[in-house]
Amino acid sequence: MVDIDFLVTDYDHGKPVAIIEYKHELADEKNTHDMSYRALKALANASKIPCFVCRYSAGLDLFKPQSLNGFAKDHMLDGKTMTEEEWVGFLYELRGREVPPAVLAEIRKRENAAGTVNRTPTQDDNQQHWTFNPPPETIEHLDALQNKLWMENHP
Repeated sequence: MVDIDFLVTDYDHGKPVAIIEYKHELADEKNTHDMSYRALKALANASKIPCFVCRYSAGLDLFKPQSLNGFAKDHMLDGKTMTEEEWVGFLYELRGREVPPAVLAEIRKRENAAGTVNRTPTQDDNQQHWTFNPPPETIEHLDALQNKLWMENHP
C-alpha cells in the first residue's frame, strides 16, 4: 500500500536536488520506516540527494521538514518550523541559487496581506512561541469595530 500525499522531485535545470513528500499538518503521522518511505529513501540515496517529509500549514505559510536520509540530516532541519520565505530560501539553497527578488516580493506581499507570524525561540531550541501580527488595516478595522460595539453597549 502506498500513502504518498504530494510527492515532489525538486530539481535545477533537470538535475534532481531533493525528494520531498508534502503532507498537511493534520495528516496522520507516518512511520518513516514504512515501505513507501523506504522506496523514496532508496531513490534519494542512490541519487545522493536529500529526502524529506515536509508538513505544511493550511495557509501554506509554515513548513516543518523531517529528514528521511543522511543527506537530508546534513541540513539539520528536523524539528524546525520555517516560514514560507525560509522554506523557499532553503529550496533555492539546495539548488545553489539565490531566491529571485520577484519571488521574495511575492511572498512578502502575501505575508503582509495575511499578517505575519513571528517566531521567538525559547531556551529549548525545540520549542518556539508564535505570535500573529495582522496587517495594520486589520488592526484599524478591529479597533473601529471594538469602539463601535463599546459605544452601542454604553450609551
